[in-house]
Amino acid sequence: ITSSSLEQLPSFKAQDLANTAWSFATLAEHNEPLLAGIAEATVSRLTEFVPQGLSNTVWAYATLSYLHDRLMKASASQVLATVRQLKPQELSNTAWAFATLAVYDEHLFDAIAALSLERLGQFTLRNSANLVWSFATLSISHTPLLTSISDVAFARINELSPLSLTSTAWACAMLEFWDSPLLNCLSSRLVSLDSPLDDGVLCMALWTLAGLEDLEPAFGLAESRAGSKASSMSLSPLLSACEQRGYAAGELRIS
Repeated sequence: ITSSSLEQLPSFKAQDLANTAWSFATLAEHNEPLLAGIAEATVSRLTEFVPQGLSNTVWAYATLSYLHDRLMKASASQVLATVRQLKPQELSNTAWAFATLAVYDEHLFDAIAALSLERLGQFTLRNSANLVWSFATLSISHTPLLTSISDVAFARINELSPLSLTSTAWACAMLEFWDSPLLNCLSSRLVSLDSPLDDGVLCMALWTLAGLEDLEPAFGLAESRAGSKASSMSLSPLLSACEQRGYAAGELRIS
């Protein structure tokens, strides 16, 4: 399939390019010659892409951790030109892709923030969580957007998945938005869940809670997950916070 796709790239339409990139990313197939070829073909035909196609393309490259500078730079310009045509998921996926590849474009993120605020009521909770995670990952402190997403998440906390809840709270902590009510109920909400927590989610949650003045919520969450054999990696943010605060001499009974 790869060799066939490479041979046919010159005849691919914009939608074909987007579909191919998306398919390989979904299958976790990382083929550098093909990705490089699709990227160059995409750059030369950007004006032919519909917003969803371009969003799917940059999402695919981020999913495969393949940074193509020309593609990302050209895509940022094209998204800016058509930003009002983007739907909430496309706004969220585009921001996520740029953040995942550590590509910051001030004008692009300003435009995404403004339009997202305008249409926040149309966002799913997962889209909102991905969006605010993206801004925090790039250390973009947009207070109106962060406040709005945090407030919605707090009001609908019982509807949030553990990942969406934790990544939204993590974004608040990363951007030092300590007044968010979401931070104060993160531990209790996660403790109340019967299902096991993904190790990455637990690590992110403990890192977030370790930034609070009171470490009790962090201890409560860690102790509630002791029976699930949480890894030392997931517990490391809490252990580091204890050491920094001079608690290392005490005994942390989590087994």
